[in-house]
Amino acid sequence: QCWLTDMDGVLVREEHALPGAAEFLQRLIDRERPFLVLTNNSIFTPRDLAARLTRAGLSVPESAIWTSALATAAFLADQLPGGSA
Repeated sequence: QCWLTDMDGVLVREEHALPGAAEFLQRLIDRERPFLVLTNNSIFTPRDLAARLTRAGLSVPESAIWTSALATAAFLADQLPGGSA
């Protein structure tokens, strides 16, 4: 069982954590529930976005962030075995 949540407008708005976001993430961690933070923002890397969340007071490892760019690369890689995306 894995929890999926959007980033912008759910956990943060601009540079500020939304009310309850830190508690929600902590509850997932406390219950050892894996989670992914999803975003359609394709400009920034998961490292950039993890740093942004940290600045907003939310602790999310970059390995738990999945961007639209990563999803596109995975899709393209699946379309042409042995190719590159």
